[in-house]
Amino acid sequence: MILPETKVPVTSSHSLFPCFLTPAIIFYEGIEMNDIFDELFAVILDRKANPTPGSYTVTLLTNLDEALKKVGEEAIEVVLAGKGQSDERLVSEAADLIYHLLVALAARSLTLDAVRAELARRRR
Repeated sequence: MILPETKVPVTSSHSLFPCFLTPAIIFYEGIEMNDIFDELFAVILDRKANPTPGSYTVTLLTNLDEALKKVGEEAIEVVLAGKGQSDERLVSEAADLIYHLLVALAARSLTLDAVRAELARRRR
């Protein structure tokens, strides 16, 4: 893991909003973590564009109610894990929630950039 000591002004390649970030390249088991959400979202969008019969992701993409139900279920599991389960369990449930949320966004033809823009707007 590389963590610099100073903050520098940068403009994200994913957003039109300049912000101050601590530039860092974080690797975990050879995967650059800075891009993991974008990579996952790209896979979900590919499943939407090129559906494979029997794919769990495709099933959720074609049934918004089911995708949203899973978002709700996973949110509850995050709360339960946060209240009294291990850190590993909380991280696992958070990953499930993020995956299902990304599927719901893709099903509605929304993007991570839209979420980034909203977060940047709120930061002001």
